[in-house]
Parts: sequence; structure tokens; C-alpha cells
Amino acid sequence: MAVAIGSTALSFALDQIKLLKVFELRTVDFRFQKNVRPDKIPPEILMLGIGDQALEQLGRWPWPRDYHADFLFRLAPLKPKAVGYDVLFSEPDERDPAADFKLAAALSQYPSIVFGAALKEKEKVALGPHPPEPEKQWIEKNSFADTSGDGKKSPEGPLILPAPIFRPHVKSGQVDLPRDADGVARRIPLVSRNGDRWLPHLALRLVCEYLDVPPDKVVVEPGRFVILSPPAGPPVKIPIDAEGRMTISFRAKYAGFNPIKYNDADSVLKTPEDPRNPSLASRMGGSIVLVGFTATGVDVLPTPLDANSPGMAVIGSAMATILSGDFIRTPSLGWDVAARLMFFGVIFGLARFLPTRFGAATALGVVCLYVWLLWMAFAKANMMWPVVAPVLTALAVIFVETTIRLVQEAKEKLQIRSTFGRYLSKNVLDMVLDDPKVLKLGGVRREMTVLFSDIQGFTTFCEQHEPEDVVPILNEALDSLTPVIFEHEGTLDKYIGDAIMAFWSAPREQPDHALRAVRAAMQMQRELSRLREKWKSEGKPELKMGVGINTGPMLVGNMGSSQLMSYTIIGDAVNLGARVEGLTRKYDTDIVITETTFDQVKDQLECELLEEVTVKGKAKPIKVYKVIRERGHVTRFK
Repeated sequence: MAVAIGSTALSFALDQIKLLKVFELRTVDFRFQKNVRPDKIPPEILMLGIGDQALEQLGRWPWPRDYHADFLFRLAPLKPKAVGYDVLFSEPDERDPAADFKLAAALSQYPSIVFGAALKEKEKVALGPHPPEPEKQWIEKNSFADTSGDGKKSPEGPLILPAPIFRPHVKSGQVDLPRDADGVARRIPLVSRNGDRWLPHLALRLVCEYLDVPPDKVVVEPGRFVILSPPAGPPVKIPIDAEGRMTISFRAKYAGFNPIKYNDADSVLKTPEDPRNPSLASRMGGSIVLVGFTATGVDVLPTPLDANSPGMAVIGSAMATILSGDFIRTPSLGWDVAARLMFFGVIFGLARFLPTRFGAATALGVVCLYVWLLWMAFAKANMMWPVVAPVLTALAVIFVETTIRLVQEAKEKLQIRSTFGRYLSKNVLDMVLDDPKVLKLGGVRREMTVLFSDIQGFTTFCEQHEPEDVVPILNEALDSLTPVIFEHEGTLDKYIGDAIMAFWSAPREQPDHALRAVRAAMQMQRELSRLREKWKSEGKPELKMGVGINTGPMLVGNMGSSQLMSYTIIGDAVNLGARVEGLTRKYDTDIVITETTFDQVKDQLECELLEEVTVKGKAKPIKVYKVIRERGHVTRFK
């Protein structure tokens, strides 16, 4: 829980880093780019683009006002529901004042026509904290001018508005298109504060005109919604942030709106008998007609779908978002915190409690699953969850936890290797290093096989020779015999002078532990036979060895004192194995095994019953056997 809480706090801190904000915005763009849906563009939005051809045919901008007047006079009979100009007509036409009167007359033909307006840069004010009550005031078409005549403020105040001659005939909407930190336009300020009133955006104003929503049927709840209440149909709740901005649902580039070139529309409207006219009339009747620039280098800006998008395409996408109800939503703070807490808790749990590499891989899989879920949340429900900071934090949690565990395991393996490398075969040691849990401290009780070997007559040999002569022979014998134990994956317990103690089925359990032990004893005898030939040629004494083997329940583990620990075995069955080794001299044989060992190897090895004997420390007699050879093999042992 502590890690989940700390990781959540870290992820929210990362959300505030500018560079990561830019990366997050790029993921937003990617989500839009992979979810292009032109079918979500309402057909009633009609774009008339003033492009390069229009400027070539009609001349450089600004055009004379009578151009616009003539166009609007011809357009009026088609009865579009709303007409908007993403253009500022803020100055009178000083070259031809009469043209302004003509344009004003054309504007009067329309019940709903909206001209662009703008907030002066220094007057752009954020909405601020939530007001106690939802606000309904916004700027009406005739409320721009200050008619008090006291001269205390200019008619326009903080706004760049249409020229005074047009104001009685038009409504206004601001056309500002602010950009995010990386310069891309993704949100639109549906409402901006102008003193104690709201200034709607051109997109919102046109939608209201299309839906017949008057200003008194608009409620602004900063940080929550702009609510439109049309006369027919349910209310439209448009989610906005604390600054009145709506995230635009970009579903198509400008071409996806099936736009019409302004000069083509102008040509069609001039020629009623043109066969294209019915098509244009059917599209314009009852539609929202938006006029704006599409000429190269004029009013272009980057959007998630287009690095050079006309500004009117952004406005059109905003209108499409509202009319289609295709709103982009973000999770509330509570849901975001809950999701991150759960996500980081699962990630840490997997990385911490599963085997290190598997846990890290599983945690990475959960990160991928999380990203996929966020992707599906957008694709299916338009929910825009943060991605970058949570994923980076999760990767950091996985990296740190995995690194800590790998360092701990490396230290543990180094300790195990230094402790057990001397008396475990390489294969068994590798298994122990892969799973150190097999070395349970304190001991484990299980059935095992113990082997004791002793060089016969070695004590007499030591008495008759100098230590300098004894040690090389002993070392050579042990150097040759010990690898045989490791070859059969036995564990070397200790050297007891010239004797060797080894056992099988620990630390890793071996179902065939008895057979491994006896085969190791047989190979040890063959190895010592080879050494005797060598020693004979060197004039050294020929030494013999007896091996005793017993199988039974034993306790294996790390045992000893706080100063010295040893991985060893104890138990009555161990003591019996030592006693059996002493019988090799009595029966003059190389390898003696007990009946418990014989029961497990009799199908693979030929053995001969020696007798039933009572060994020291045992009240009950036991059967002992000598090993002759592998079944099907010729080599015999005494």
C-alpha cells in the first residue's frame, strides 16, 4: 500500500513536468489518428473554403464588401439554418462605404448569421474558481456597444467586434484558437469571460443558432458543463474545463467535411440553371454554412490529424463534436487516483512476490494490458485517461524492484556458491542457485542415501612414512575420487582424514538416490584401481578402499553453531552407513550395502547376500549385501 500511494503521488508529480505533458499530448494525437471516423461528421455542417483558386479568381484579400453582399444575397433563398464567417469584419470599408450598406442589407436577409470577434490579447481572462451558482449570462448581439454616451469606455471595450454598421444584423462569436504547450490546437474556448458576462465561441454560437437555443437557455458551469436547452429534444451537456475549454473530438481532416470551394459555390449561385445547383441547394438548405480561409499559409495551425489544418476545420470539428454528442471525457480526480493506486499495487505485487524474472515479465504484461485498456476506453467510450506518467512510474517501480531483487539474489547466490561450491556438483549447485529455497535452514527430513568410503590400512601407512610422503598420495586419491561423486550428482559432506562422506537426494530430491550412490561407489573403485596401477609404476604403496552405503530417513540442513555452520545430514540411518563401511574389512569386499539400499537397486545391480549381522549400536540384526556388478555387465567387485 505504501508503494502504491508513493507511486501514485510520483505519477501525479510527473504529470506536471512540461516535457511529459508534451508526450502525453502526443498520445492524445495518436489516439485520434487511429480512431478517424468521418461518419461522425454531421452532414449539416457545410464548409465554404476561401482557397488559392478563389483568391486568384476574385483577387487579393480583402475583397470589396459588395462581393460578400452579392454572395449572401444569392445564398439567402437556399435558407441555410445558420451562417458563420470565420473572418473579422471589424473595420469599415473606407474605399467604398456604400458597399458596407449593401452588405448590411444582405445581412438583414438572415435570421441567424454570426461574424467573428476576438478578445484583445491583454483581456483574455480565465474563468477562475467555480461560481456559487451556474451562470446564464452571455453576450447578446446588441449588447456589445456602450450606448451610455458617458465616454467612460469605448464601444468595443475589450473586444475586437464587427464594424458598427453590421452589429444590428449579426451575432458575434470569438474565433480564437489557442494551442497547447506543443503548439497543437486540441481544445476550443467555448466560453470566455468578458467582465461579468460570457463571450461564446463562433462554434458554440453557430450550434445554438442551429438548435434554436437562445442565450437565456444556456447555463455555464465552469469546470463542468455548458448546458444547452433546445426547444425540441433533450438538453445538450458539453463538458468543459475550469477555463471554459472543450476538448475537440477530431474525427476527420478538413477534406472529411466534404467542403466546397468558395469560388465554386459562388459560381453555382450565379447560375441557377447549373446542374450542380440542386445538389448545392439540398446541402445548404437547413445547414450550418461556415465561411473561412483555406488558402496556403493563411490561418493554418496544427491539429492531431493535420500539421497544416485550416482554422475553420477546427471550428467545424468543434461543432461536429457538439452536434454528434461525441464528447471527449476525462476521469475525475477520484477515479484517476483509485485507478493508479490499484495499478501500482498490482505492478509492485507481481514484481515483488513472483519469481524475479517471471514477476518482472508479468508486471510488464500488466503495463501493456493497462495501456490497452486505456486505448479501449478511448476507442469505445471516448474516455481520455492519462498514459505517460502512470506508465513511466510503473516501469520505474518494476525496474527498481527487479534491480533490488537481482542484487539480493546475486548476493545470495555468491554466498551459496562460496558455501556450497566445495561440496556440491556443478549441476546440483546450478539448481540450488536457480532455486535457493531448496536449502531450508534448520533441516528437512527425507529418505536419502549416505556413502562412507575409507582407505584401508592408511593409518599404518601414515605411521610408516613421513607426512611429506603421505599428503601427496592422499590428495591425489581424494582429487580423483571426489569428481566421481559430483559426476553422479552427489553432495560431498566432508573429508574425515582419508575417509569421504557423501549423500544423495539433497539439496535436490532424487528418486534414484540409492542407485546413484552405488554406481558412484563402483566408479570410485575403478578410479582407485587406476591409481593403484599408477602408484605401482611409481614404486608407491597400493592402497585399497572400502565403501559402505545405507538408505533411510535422515535430517538434512544447515547445522552447527553460530560461529560455524555446515550443510550436513544426521540420523540413525547415517550412523548405520558408517558402521556398514567397517564391514568391508570383515568380508574382504569393496562395497557393502544395507538391505534398504538393496531393495532399491536390485533390479539394476547384481548383489550377493553376505549375512544378517548386528552392528554396533543396533539391537536388531540387518542384512548386508556386497555389490557384484551392473546387470548385463562383466566387471565384478569383490
